[in-house]
Formats: sequence, structure tokens, C-alpha cells
Amino acid sequence: MTPHNNAKINDYADVVLMPGDPKRAEFISSNFLENVKLVNHVRGCLGFTGFYKNKKVSIQASGMGQPSIGIYSHELFQTYNVKQIIRIGTCGSFQKDINIGDVIIATTSSSESSQIKDVIFSPTCDYELLSSVVSSFKKTDQRFHIGSIMSIDYFYHENKDWWKSLEALNVLGVDMETYILYFNAMKFKRAALTVNLVSDNFHGGDELSPDERVVNVSNMIETVLETI
Repeated sequence: MTPHNNAKINDYADVVLMPGDPKRAEFISSNFLENVKLVNHVRGCLGFTGFYKNKKVSIQASGMGQPSIGIYSHELFQTYNVKQIIRIGTCGSFQKDINIGDVIIATTSSSESSQIKDVIFSPTCDYELLSSVVSSFKKTDQRFHIGSIMSIDYFYHENKDWWKSLEALNVLGVDMETYILYFNAMKFKRAALTVNLVSDNFHGGDELSPDERVVNVSNMIETVLETI
């Protein structure tokens, strides 16, 4: 149906969970959903639709970075008429008290991305979606934090201290996807929310391995699915 997606129009549910990693998309569909169908496999960005407790849910990998998630979220909103996208991702933490394994729920995202040049603003999540997800997390023993994050187009930075001014402004952390996701949701008058597992802290310490990132999101995913 698009250059990046061979799903049919009605293959996606109204709600799509969007991890970056195709391996994580496959992990979620295999471990949490029933009657799963592979709906997209173009470029290896796998998409699945199944049922969680009789509720139709889709999982679509976004790939890495804002250009990639920008394409997939744009097409899901515009072509496939998806109503809500919840990013299930990972991020780095700027704050000392936000530990590896904690969850950051992003209210808004700032960016220096070249993706958006015509306007300067920080797009926000959908309030009702935020409220519902936060309510679900309050019923668990998972540590979570709510606030602003930064979305960037690069993973490696020559200036090692680039993040410290953001830390001082109480920006919670950084990923590479949320800004453009929220931008597209506002553009198409749809709903989006990012729920990120903290995989590393900029103050140092251990980091989650790629395999650990897949497995350790299980509690976070289950909470989001229960919200749906």
C-alpha cells in the first residue's frame, strides 16, 4: 500500500504499539498476543496484528531515529487511519535519580532535528492517553517518571557535555524518535504517547544489552496493554 508497508488497509488495529527494534516487535507479538498475523515485512520493519484479552492490537516496528519513525507514523495515521500510536522504546536518562530499568513517560519532546524546519515548537502527547497510561502504572510497583524529553538525530556526539544544560532544566532524558511522532500525531489530529524504558544513565554505570532491552520491557509492555 506504501513504499514502506505492504499491509492491507484494514490490517492494523486502531491502536498500534511501536517499538523501534523489529526483534522487539516480534517478541511482543509472540509473548503477549493471540491469533497473531504478520501484516508487514517491508525492509524488515515487521508489523503484526493480534489480540490481547480479545482486544485487537497491532505492533509495528519503527526502525531507528526520527526519519524512520516519521515515515511509519505518517503512513499509519494517513494511509491506514490508525487512531493511536504508543511508542514502546528505550532512552537514556539525564537525571541522577532516574535509574536504569525505570520508565519515562514523555509529556513533550524538544529537538534540534532538521526534520521540521518551518515551525519551532515542542509537540505534546495526547492528554487522555497519558492519563490512562499513568493510571495503569500507578497500580504497579514499576518506578516511572513523567516529563519532558529531548529527541535527537545522532547517537554519538563530539561534545561529551552537550546534555548537561538539559539536565539543569530538568529534562528527563533522550531518545531519537518521540519528537516527530508527536508532531505527526498533532498534524493528523490523532493521539500518541511515548513510554520509554531507561537503558542507560548519562552519569555513568551499567547499561542494558540489546538482548536485555528486549526482555526487560515486558512489565512495561504488559502495563500498556492492560491500559488498552
